[in-house]
Amino acid sequence: MLFTPNVIGYFDKEGDSMKILSWKSIAMLLILTVLLVGCGISSAQKGMGDDEVIELRVGTGVPTTHIINQAYFTPWLEAVEKETNGKVQFETHYGGSLVAMGREYDALESGIVDIVLPMFQMYDPVRFPLSEVSMLPVMESDVYIATKAYEELVLGDYVFENGKTFYEMEHGSKGLKQWTSPTTEGYKFSYADISEPQTISEFANVTFRSSGRMSEIFSKNIGINAISIPAGDIYDSLSRGSIDGLYFSIPDWPSYGIGGLFNYTIDGVNLGHFSHTYGMTQETWDSLPKEVQQIMDEQARKLLHDPDTYEIYEERTEDSLRTMEAAGGMIAMIDEQPQEIQEAVDRAIVDTWKDWIEMNEEKGFPGKETALLWRDLIIKHGGSVPTEIEEMK
Repeated sequence: MLFTPNVIGYFDKEGDSMKILSWKSIAMLLILTVLLVGCGISSAQKGMGDDEVIELRVGTGVPTTHIINQAYFTPWLEAVEKETNGKVQFETHYGGSLVAMGREYDALESGIVDIVLPMFQMYDPVRFPLSEVSMLPVMESDVYIATKAYEELVLGDYVFENGKTFYEMEHGSKGLKQWTSPTTEGYKFSYADISEPQTISEFANVTFRSSGRMSEIFSKNIGINAISIPAGDIYDSLSRGSIDGLYFSIPDWPSYGIGGLFNYTIDGVNLGHFSHTYGMTQETWDSLPKEVQQIMDEQARKLLHDPDTYEIYEERTEDSLRTMEAAGGMIAMIDEQPQEIQEAVDRAIVDTWKDWIEMNEEKGFPGKETALLWRDLIIKHGGSVPTEIEEMK
């Protein structure tokens, strides 16, 4: 075959004749080949490009005005969007419009949402039996102490006798990726009608709203009738007299507009901290680019440890007490109560620890080990528990 610089020859498939192609034709074929290969790679290896936006649907059972949204979740969402330069965008649905309190796990599993803020494990004790440990009543603690203790409980590396960490038992085993958020302040006794009870009968012969199993256990031990009412119905229930009061965190009052409905609140004893986590499924987490995962982790830790996060708790406590006092209510300390009331509260606290431990141990869960770990963490971070609980082995 005669070779020239302007053409290329090849035999046809029968091998008996030569075909001639110009170099222009060859160049065009090469360009088309590169384009087709490039498109194939792009489709198969689709990832986070420079201009790609990751949209995540977020569901929360509480309104935008709720303290946990204003203190922590909204700043976290904003920080993640900012630090990813807008590559991550959140579509947020508030007030239970997509996810009802206690149904967060189902919403994640069904794909209704990608992220829940927060996960209310207290309302789903069958799936999360040990997470309500933070509601065990103590003597002294606050949101700072409890938040540090809860973070260490959930994300720490303590290995239980069964060979698992708390996170593995409560979250990892269910295919979840979770972070901890600030707990509430400690729950207090708040009465709508009663002022300064003089006897244990006056103190306990009431109906209180329960926030979960722990409140029900404590109520039974002290003789208070407890009924379960959704948080959104608290105002109407107090106004109508369906309940006489409730166990609740004072800075949470404004979220439900109930600060002016209480005549009497007892402080100086801590009836537990409502806690929660937030996050997504492990599958969703694994689908995110590493740089996005890193930013989410960093912002979660940064906000949790930032003193500015907790300023709203102090502000709302002051606002709540001013509202209560303006409506004629008052606050008193537990050590100002009649001796029989103090003793009854002390006994109920200890019995609640014992009952909760026994309930979980009977179901095969490490109730005692979890409770004692929580006790140690509360003490480690500056709180205190009754002597009998402190000495429990």
